[in-house]
Amino acid sequence: MLRYMLMIVTRIACVVVLFAAILWSFRIALADHAFNRHTLGGWRQAVRLMPNQALYSAELANQLHDTDPEQAKKLLEHSLQVNPYVSAQWIQLGLWYETESDPEKAEKALLRAASVDATFMPSWSLANYYFRHGNEQQFWIWARKTLQMVPKDASPIFRLSWLTLNDAPLIRNRLDIHSPEIQVQYLSYILAEGHIDAVGDASLDLAGWNRKEDTNTLVGACNWLLDQNRPDAALAVWNALAKNHQIMFPAVSPTAGLSVTNTDFNTYPTSLGFDWHFFKLPGVAAFLNGAPPGLRIEFSGEQPETALVLTQTIPLVPGAEYRFTAEYSTSDIAPETGLIWQVEDFLSQTQLAATKSLSSDTKSTASMCFTASPDTHFAHLSLYYRRSLGTSRIRGQLLLRRVVITPQKCTEKS
Repeated sequence: MLRYMLMIVTRIACVVVLFAAILWSFRIALADHAFNRHTLGGWRQAVRLMPNQALYSAELANQLHDTDPEQAKKLLEHSLQVNPYVSAQWIQLGLWYETESDPEKAEKALLRAASVDATFMPSWSLANYYFRHGNEQQFWIWARKTLQMVPKDASPIFRLSWLTLNDAPLIRNRLDIHSPEIQVQYLSYILAEGHIDAVGDASLDLAGWNRKEDTNTLVGACNWLLDQNRPDAALAVWNALAKNHQIMFPAVSPTAGLSVTNTDFNTYPTSLGFDWHFFKLPGVAAFLNGAPPGLRIEFSGEQPETALVLTQTIPLVPGAEYRFTAEYSTSDIAPETGLIWQVEDFLSQTQLAATKSLSSDTKSTASMCFTASPDTHFAHLSLYYRRSLGTSRIRGQLLLRRVVITPQKCTEKS
């Protein structure tokens, strides 16, 4: 009899448990259905049915924050009591505390987010928080942690850093910028923001890794520095690329008498850095010549009456004397029609010397002597066409074979 009664009780208990499970499953399904209606009434119903479902409380908190911030905060706090491992909710709660002028609770919430989640967003949120509150010591700690995670776009970190400090060496030190992935982003950022004094050092740091994928960025930095009238920094970057064999040209050294790049025109002008820059003008075209080798420039007669055709930035030793020679020949270009070589100071644009007008049906040499002033560290070596009075615009070809600048004393008048 006792065994029979126990069996009955056990069956009843099983039925009760099963019924409770069915009811609970139904309750879960009903709450989930209400939640997925994506309405305020649905979210409220989901929270009533499943008050310990953290996701439901958090979503309702989001929806109520603008109209009932106090209730929203309580819901979010409750959600985090149920599941304290959701960093995004700790960050959100911290920001709500901050807007309510409760920085102590805000900081604790953000620190809690970082304690449960060591990824980018919690650290970045703390860096922003300390920036807003002027706590530089903590800002640099969290900015550095954030940067070490190598985000896809680190420019916001750099922006806050430059707003905190306007000192490139200190910023690089405090952020501990060492990896090439971060260095290339940093260089791109300071180029975009125009931090001229920072670009040179950052470029050399990146060049030190000798990574092929950084070549275009570094050549771009070199060009940018030239455009910003910083040829000294540009030359350091160019020579670093040359020594790494990241470009096809050798290093440039005025003290060693190596001021001109691509002297024999073995390579078509790249219009980059310290190589020749060819300007695409109406009526002017340039080609590499096969036999004899050199650069062939054709003038159709439709070119401007005054035009800079070819130029190169060259480093010089201040106060030194130089001789320029250019081996060339022309076809159908008459004498004294205005095609000349000219050297001018990089910064002041003062003319240092110019050749006579180029015209020779056979191989010939144009030359000029000049002295770099005590302040001339760089110059432009340029080929100009300036139509001479009384002449028609030239229509013919110029073949450049070799261009050299040699440190030497000479008395030849330009």
